[in-house]
Amino acid sequence: MDKPLRVLIVEDSEDDTLLVIRELKRGGFDPIHERVETAESMKAALSTKTWDLILADYSMPHFSGLEALKLFRESGLDLPFIIVSGSIGEDIAVAAMKAGAHDYLMKNNLTRLVPAIEQELRESGVRRKLKVSQNALQESEERHRQVVENATEIIYTVDVKGNFTYSNPAGLKVTGYSLHELQKLNYADLVLPEHRERVIGIYVKQFREKLPTTYVEFPFLGKAGQIIWFGQNSTLVMEGDKVRGFHIIARDITERKQAEGALRQSQERFRLAAES
Repeated sequence: MDKPLRVLIVEDSEDDTLLVIRELKRGGFDPIHERVETAESMKAALSTKTWDLILADYSMPHFSGLEALKLFRESGLDLPFIIVSGSIGEDIAVAAMKAGAHDYLMKNNLTRLVPAIEQELRESGVRRKLKVSQNALQESEERHRQVVENATEIIYTVDVKGNFTYSNPAGLKVTGYSLHELQKLNYADLVLPEHRERVIGIYVKQFREKLPTTYVEFPFLGKAGQIIWFGQNSTLVMEGDKVRGFHIIARDITERKQAEGALRQSQERFRLAAES
């Protein structure tokens, strides 16, 4: 069964167009075509119909292959664009390829027309699939960004030296720092001194042993001097087998720590009262 092919032919000669169509049919295609020979008619054809391929003559009385190529590039479409000309030198052909044409053929030798079209259609299909994949990745990354930006958990990242590289809005709200301010700081500077050695030791161990995740609780110093207790999970950010940093998801556990402290004080008072 012949393969359908929607082809826009930029050509001033009806006879040459019929020769091309005959060659396409001989090659197993069932072409649906339209012939245009001016910029206006080409623009109309590109904007109102869907095409698989563009074949363009290089030299025409009122239009040219390079003008057609420029118009095609401006359209933003990703289709095979092949120049089929009766008179084109090698230097002109190279210039056309540099300008964005995918291939060029001579009208007096159309034996390569079908193989060239099949090759370009395959490559065009690969480009479309790649674009779909890239768009899906971008959409996935955008969804991930929105989840992070709107999360109620504190999410931040540091490099291998502990310098802040990112914090989501929830983290900035809790700590009082702007992202610009935070990116000038090292996380160890904001850990209360009496807990600093313990916390640094946990991250050094995670880095050296490449532990996927660790959990630690420690008091964090906010911008206004307030003490905020973090309970956080740290995940290694890897590039191959090399550690690039840490991705942290934390919760503000200050109220829990305060409640635990109040309970300990109450228990201590009860113990002292019982002993007296």
